[in-house]
Amino acid sequence: MANLLKSLDEQLSDNLQQHGHYLTDPEALDEEQLNAAISQLAPFVPEDRWPQMREELLRIIRASREPR
Repeated sequence: MANLLKSLDEQLSDNLQQHGHYLTDPEALDEEQLNAAISQLAPFVPEDRWPQMREELLRIIRASREPR
């Protein structure tokens, strides 16, 4: 089980490094593309926790878009 979690963590980290700037660049994604990008993470989250995780991810990404 630990190897599976480590593998998923590595895959998610690689994906965020490759594509993460699209999630934090205010000009990169509109709302529809943001939802599509977030939905790609659903297979990595237990189904019963997905609604809460999705909202938390959206909140984090939207907060990073706000001017500081």
